[in-house]
Amino acid sequence: MLGVVGWAFVAALGYFIYWVAQPDPVPFLGVYSRPGKWYWLKFRLMKLVIALRQRSKKNKKSRDVKKEDLMNSQWGGDGGIRDISELDKKHDLPKDKKFAGDCVFFDGSNRDGWYFTLGTAQRHDDIINLFLIIRVPGFGTFVDDKMQIDTNAKSIQSKNEWKTASGFSIECIKPMEEWRLSFKGCKNSGKKQIYFKILGKLLKSRGACIFSENGEEDNRNKSEMPIDAEFEIAWTNFGDYFDFDTECSPTAIAHSLAIEPWSRELFDRMRASHQTHYEQFGFINGSFKIGNQTWDGIKLTSMRDHTITGYRRWSDIRRYIMMIYHLEDGTCIHTSVISMPGVVFSQLEFGYVITP
Repeated sequence: MLGVVGWAFVAALGYFIYWVAQPDPVPFLGVYSRPGKWYWLKFRLMKLVIALRQRSKKNKKSRDVKKEDLMNSQWGGDGGIRDISELDKKHDLPKDKKFAGDCVFFDGSNRDGWYFTLGTAQRHDDIINLFLIIRVPGFGTFVDDKMQIDTNAKSIQSKNEWKTASGFSIECIKPMEEWRLSFKGCKNSGKKQIYFKILGKLLKSRGACIFSENGEEDNRNKSEMPIDAEFEIAWTNFGDYFDFDTECSPTAIAHSLAIEPWSRELFDRMRASHQTHYEQFGFINGSFKIGNQTWDGIKLTSMRDHTITGYRRWSDIRRYIMMIYHLEDGTCIHTSVISMPGVVFSQLEFGYVITP
């Protein structure tokens, strides 16, 4: 006959079998994965693996003498050296990677109400994915109406610049310290004009919807009125860069991985879609001209990022929410929530704080 210990073992075994047989919770709203029965084991395992990779990367004795392949890097890096000149330069796109990209992004704001966002992604076939938003306090929020329909801009081949035929140019002047951003439009060339809506008042329209101040569509004026537009600004850093591979919280990444159902395909997709990504806070200083209005000496607190990847496909991203905070004492904060359920993470959460 079984003793107390034996019956306890049988009961525990039965409960374990019952527990293992229970299905994992279904994704919230059919999209967002939730912690399953193996969550805590998966979480601790991934946290350990990521922390060890980051530690080995920071340990100079364990570094390989070779330079890292930034287009094919993995979480924590691949053991090679990440030289800042290599990181901040413009990269050649591998011909065998259809969705490769070399992407730079700049934003900025100040307490007066200025906002600036410019993003570019160099692609194959002389294409740059481009978007631009500028808000001038008391004057309006400006967007290029063409970008509302098609963000593929024709690029001009350049070894060092992200440059478009429409007049945009971005160039690294000194790695991790200084960049130059410029745009110059021209009345004589429709390809070099920014077309704006200003608080419902039309500056330029080419068949786009124009909205009044109360948000209703305004059809009163659809005539073309070419407007000169240009800016010339410098970006300078005020601190070191944040490398997501070597500095991102192992806890945050481990949690986002642990809630997903694991399979060989999941980790294959994670390896194939990984991106070398780093960010840096700084300042934007420069001048803007729109029509006959000129603003000189504009200074914004800014964040820039650079993504080097063999795979970036915008259609894979279901949600991308990025929040950037500039506090009065100089503290800067970044938090992001990304959902790519068809690739790896149904909900990836991460962030960091930069102190003055």
